[in-house]
Amino acid sequence: MAGNNARAVRQLRRLATAQDNDAALLDRFRAESDADAFAELVRRHGPMVLGVCRRVLGNGADADDAFQAVFLVLSRKGGSIRAGRPVANWLFGVARFAALRLRNKERRRREHETNAPRESPEGPVPDPELLAALDEELSRLPDRYRAPLIACFLQGRTQEDAARDLGCSLSTLRRRLDQGRELLRCRLAGRGAVPALAALAVGTSTADVPATMIETTVRMAGAFVNGNGGAVPATVLAEGVATTMSQTKLKLLVAAVLVAVGLAGTGIAWQLAPAQQPEPDRGVQPPAVKAPPKATEPPAKAAPPALTDTIKPGDRLTIRGDNLFEAAPLDQIYEVEMSGKINLGPRYGGRVKIDGMTLEEAEGVLNKQIQMYAKVGVVSLTRYIEPPDTLEARVRQLEKEVKELRETVEGLNRKKR
Repeated sequence: MAGNNARAVRQLRRLATAQDNDAALLDRFRAESDADAFAELVRRHGPMVLGVCRRVLGNGADADDAFQAVFLVLSRKGGSIRAGRPVANWLFGVARFAALRLRNKERRRREHETNAPRESPEGPVPDPELLAALDEELSRLPDRYRAPLIACFLQGRTQEDAARDLGCSLSTLRRRLDQGRELLRCRLAGRGAVPALAALAVGTSTADVPATMIETTVRMAGAFVNGNGGAVPATVLAEGVATTMSQTKLKLLVAAVLVAVGLAGTGIAWQLAPAQQPEPDRGVQPPAVKAPPKATEPPAKAAPPALTDTIKPGDRLTIRGDNLFEAAPLDQIYEVEMSGKINLGPRYGGRVKIDGMTLEEAEGVLNKQIQMYAKVGVVSLTRYIEPPDTLEARVRQLEKEVKELRETVEGLNRKKR
């Protein structure tokens, strides 16, 4: 009787867990080490993850190891998923990275073992080059297009469920699905891989995950998150993936901090100029000496625009166009003019005003403009990211400016004494 009651309680808890969203399940696992919550995440996203791994590695043990490694990384790095980003989107990227990492490792091993027979994947891998092209181009899509495609086509979610989980309206989801598929089709067409679109169907792009594999993965995750994963292939791979992710994030964080320090230094310099103006008054009017606090008000008013993601004059944007006129490509970097417009050139109607828009809004406007001149053209818009050497040069310059500003402040303080 007691055993039956325990099973009933577990079943009820599992049913309740199935209703929670991904973020809530992750929170429960991280806060309470809730194995049921993590098991639901594996059941929910496992077929998509295993499908990605098998498209890269075939149907053998390597794909199973990569699958388990992905969820081990989730157990440890799940807290790094930024708020609002779909867990499925994150898992897709980690699955592809882990599978490619393992494939490259196995290739290097075979190259050193020249006398060893070359192993072939267990089971057929239909059109591996086409499937690889699909995953590669899907991974390159902006998040707002990739997430709906993964939810509706790789995971078989209904559009209503996907819209709710992604926090957008049904009409927005459908628009992003249409635009995402068209953008994906154009990019695959450029590689002669349009038939790969047929893989965007549940059954072709996902794989059934055995219950025993789910149980094993959940048990391994509980140990891995506490640093007790052992040295089995899945945990070794997961450690490598997690370390690489941490190093990449650290590099980005250091660069962001240095840039922020430079911007803060620029703000200090901007505030110093008004603070020096009262000196010619020789202190005749004491109230004037109390004026500097007002100088702190302009930066407070100027801060909000810097936190928004709207386009403004001087911004540099990357436009990528597919299926456009060869004589007038759009794949380049554009700078928003002081008028708030971007110049697409005479072949596509010249200047288009995008000042004050979000990237998605501007992308929609640009697509409407392009389709007036190239009926099947599709463009994607992202913020331009400068090359590492350019960023490093900027960081060095910012460090120099911060040093000079500190010396200036110290000099002013010495004069006051």
